[in-house]
Formats: sequence, structure tokens, C-alpha cells
Amino acid sequence: GRPVDEEREKKARITYAILPSVHEKISKIAYVERRSISELVSSLIEGYVDKNYLKYKTNYILLQIIQE
Repeated sequence: GRPVDEEREKKARITYAILPSVHEKISKIAYVERRSISELVSSLIEGYVDKNYLKYKTNYILLQIIQE
């Protein structure tokens, strides 16, 4: 079998609802790109988090300072 990588983060199984039309389109894109829908969605969410997390963290810290 595969060697076990203790450092690797394991994926969680989470269910989201999307419109059937969006699912149909993402399925076609995934097929053409030879990737799974899970891979595509994960990369989109990771990109969104990378872009927006600092803004969230900054606002959270400012809110904590204001509430003191």
C-alpha cells in the first residue's frame, strides 16, 4: 500500500448544495481538465481563503481592540 504520511492533512467529507446547472458545468470542466470536482472546488475555496483570510483576521483583531 501507500506509505503513511503522518504530516499530511486529511480531507474532511462535507456536503454542500449547489444548483444542478452549476454542477453540470463544473462536471464538464473537471472532465476536460482531468481533475475531480472535489479538486476543483477545494482549489477555488483555498484561493478564496488565501485572498480573504487576512482581511477577516485584521477585522477580528480590530474588533477585539475596540471591545476592550
